[in-house]
Amino acid sequence: AKPAQAAPAAAAAAAALVAAPLRRDVASYADAAEAAASEPCTVAGNAAAGVAASDPFCAAAAARAAKEAARRARWAEVTNTRTAFVTNVSFKATEQELRDWLGPCGTIRSIRLSRDKATTHLLGYAHVQFESAEIVAKALENFDKHELHGRVMRVTTVNKCGKFEFELPDDIKEDIRSLMREKYEGANLSCLKDAWQKRHPGQKLDTAKWGFKNFSTAVKTVEGIVVETHMDKSLTNLAFFPDSAAHVQFLEAKKTKEAEREEAKRKAAEAGLPPPEEEGPKKKAPRRGGATTAATAPAAAPAAADAAPRWSPRGPP
Repeated sequence: AKPAQAAPAAAAAAAALVAAPLRRDVASYADAAEAAASEPCTVAGNAAAGVAASDPFCAAAAARAAKEAARRARWAEVTNTRTAFVTNVSFKATEQELRDWLGPCGTIRSIRLSRDKATTHLLGYAHVQFESAEIVAKALENFDKHELHGRVMRVTTVNKCGKFEFELPDDIKEDIRSLMREKYEGANLSCLKDAWQKRHPGQKLDTAKWGFKNFSTAVKTVEGIVVETHMDKSLTNLAFFPDSAAHVQFLEAKKTKEAEREEAKRKAAEAGLPPPEEEGPKKKAPRRGGATTAATAPAAAPAAADAAPRWSPRGPP
């Protein structure tokens, strides 16, 4: 009689096990943490009654995982206070050179030069762990902005939130502002760079030395200067003083240009035509047998009488 009574309960338990989603075996702290973050771990019981019992193994593993995670977090916090982050490191730099540079600060426990996992090439930054947090503060105060292999390295703390911001030297910032006051406000940034190099013979204004990707990115960090994108050339940037006469004139001309483009798109949509193409960089002429003749060359569009005047940094034409 007893086996006959237990048969329905066993069948219900088997059905519940089949219907329940498969759970990967908890074999590590990561697995236990993943299981704890998902639905509560249960052992399939009587499906008809909906009774669920806690899984003691999963609960114990989750508790151990939480305890280990808290211990690692405390250890990481202590380690970060004793670690300095060094960025803009030259690809030619070696660990011994960094030790020779930062060694006078105090005892260095370890230096880790970050490398690309696929190529093993240096990524341009390193983590230096010292004996104490006081040594890190000393490194930030006395060893920041050190030049090595043509790169000015920067030292900061690991706990600093946000992205590290590079900056140009004060004398170069003032040179850029002076050139703009003379005649280069609203001009292409490449013209501004060429003008600086002409006034400093034998010197090259390579902003990568201070950690910048290009000259345009560097100018954007100069106080009192705003960088705008050219109305017709999306890859050309112009430098202005905020709210100056030239800047206001440029913004008005840009607003008029954008209104004209929107109007042209609206008219094309009403006529059932494709939207007009935006002006972009000129295409290179074909090398062989692709010379444009008078028969194949596109006809120039006639100038509209009511077209908006072309903007110029030196005033209207």
